[in-house]
Amino acid sequence: MRIGLFFNSKLEASAAVASAIKSAEYRGRDVEFVEGDAGDDHGALDLAVSIGGDGTFLLTSKTIMGRGFPLYGINTGHLGFLASGDAQSAVRDMRKILECDCSTFPRIPLKGEIVRDGRCVQCVWALNEIMVVKSFVSRPIALSVHMGNGKLYSIQADGIIAATPTGSTAYALSAG
Repeated sequence: MRIGLFFNSKLEASAAVASAIKSAEYRGRDVEFVEGDAGDDHGALDLAVSIGGDGTFLLTSKTIMGRGFPLYGINTGHLGFLASGDAQSAVRDMRKILECDCSTFPRIPLKGEIVRDGRCVQCVWALNEIMVVKSFVSRPIALSVHMGNGKLYSIQADGIIAATPTGSTAYALSAG
């Protein structure tokens, strides 16, 4: 099994958790760990592990989105809305994951495309939200929102934010 460890190597707490995971014994299982920053492409993986805060989790999800393998988050940050694991249980959790003693929870991502003159000029994927805003131009911009092959609506506005269920839950939690 090839597992990518995604974290900020400059953060001591995250690097320590990654080191503990890599050096642990996994009962003779053939496990290869690949490590690097959250924005790095680790190649073909069976599992991604994000070690850090919500920012690291979001960057990791953006890096791996659409590649068909699960993401497990270990919170070494402050709030940790998105990561279900913590530093103290990281090795135990990894053992459970490798023994398939865990559950997965699929998330619904957003795909955003900026289309000009019928041509896609930028495409992004997001786990939380996508925000499109005008530049410093003083007048509103024309926006069209499509879902699948159908147009939902068109508006003139300063911008728009579309949130996923994951993003809207995080906003509700942070607002209390």
